[in-house]
Amino acid sequence: MIELVLKTYKSILSFVVKNQIRSESPEGNLKTPVDLLWFVLEFAITFEKVFGAIALKLLPPCYWESDNEWRIPLLDLSMSPAALPLPFIPWGSQSQSRLMRGTWHCYVEDFKFEGLWNNPEKLLTSKPLCVVEPNFSIPWDAPGAIALYQIYRKRHCARYWQAQGIFTLVDLNVDYAHESLNLLGVPKGWAAYCTRGSCWDEEILKHQWAIAQNHSGKEKPLFVVYAGGKKVESLCRHEGWQYFDTYRGSMTYRGSVSG
Repeated sequence: MIELVLKTYKSILSFVVKNQIRSESPEGNLKTPVDLLWFVLEFAITFEKVFGAIALKLLPPCYWESDNEWRIPLLDLSMSPAALPLPFIPWGSQSQSRLMRGTWHCYVEDFKFEGLWNNPEKLLTSKPLCVVEPNFSIPWDAPGAIALYQIYRKRHCARYWQAQGIFTLVDLNVDYAHESLNLLGVPKGWAAYCTRGSCWDEEILKHQWAIAQNHSGKEKPLFVVYAGGKKVESLCRHEGWQYFDTYRGSMTYRGSVSG
């Protein structure tokens, strides 16, 4: 299909050039080289907008390399960041077109980032250096099939963004009931993780920290905690984790960073 479009494009240009050469009478549609230039430019713009969009839609489904029976994408180990690019802000807190050379996370209501699954290119516009996997919600009592689907979605998005040169933090904010599935597609040695703080159960964070240590094989992998209040912030400071609570609600800046 793409080859056919390109052949059509070349044929039209060839016709235009011949028309210009043979158009010797004042009645000719293309009388001067300037007319020809403008025609070619307008056609090229239209071609890019129309046929480029069609070509994108014609691309086959993308299956990334996988190491598991569910074909959950395998993350690129080279795209595990050693440090966290700042600022660290939630998706939807500013315009998607505004330059943001830090880290996006999705610890917000699902409806605010659901569109990233349908159109992951949206995230590329702001040119971030890093992103936390989108935390598609998994209820604790959800069937395993639903958990697998949500994990597949966040890992697929992460792998796509990695292919565009964006570093990735693995999301650990999953209930105990599904944590055995949550690391599918995360290669051993992965050393950058993030989770949502819980003010009512600090033991969850300690448990997730142990998961990060075990899977990374490192004593001190990169471990980022978002929100949770003063107790969680104090725990993060004590353990040497990075704590952020820069936003509360949709747009209110808080400015608290520890770690």
